Amino acid sequence: MVRFLLICFAALLAVTIIFANAPQAVNAPRVLRHAKQLPSQGTLSFQHDYVYLKVNDQYINSLYPSLLTDVKNNTCMRKPGNSVGAHITLVESGRLKHKDWEKLRSLNGRDFDFQITNINKVKFSHFRGDRHYTKVYYFLTLKSPELEKTLKHRGVAKYLTKEPLHITIAKSRQVNGMCAR
Repeated sequence: MVRFLLICFAALLAVTIIFANAPQAVNAPRVLRHAKQLPSQGTLSFQHDYVYLKVNDQYINSLYPSLLTDVKNNTCMRKPGNSVGAHITLVESGRLKHKDWEKLRSLNGRDFDFQITNINKVKFSHFRGDRHYTKVYYFLTLKSPELEKTLKHRGVAKYLTKEPLHITIAKSRQVNGMCAR
């Protein structure tokens, strides 16, 4: 009986963790309308072994202030901090094998169109010792059939990130309910 209860508890915990990290739609129609008016083209770029589409920085610079006014409980919200600015991650560092690197390298600087589909958020939460860490990411989901077709044709689609294609426009981080950087 104890074993059965432990198995049930473990299954319940696993389901809770999976669904706690599921993206949720954000009700911010003004931000979404604005996003759909921004340039919808990105340039394939590389930084060491990190592959991404560089997009217009207005995705962060103009949408972030609008998101602040449209989303409740935003006191901990910040712009995402990264060295490449607004971008769509395609292949994370360390995932690309050398033989496939050249297949992508020839696409460096090529432009790809995309379409914004929605604005979402995802929440991650964990404990470390007596501290409770919570991170929330706000992002635009998008589709790029041309990009996906090109990567599949080159045999490198398997390296794409597991997340849907997206542009992160804001994030928040809390430790024990207090804003943290």
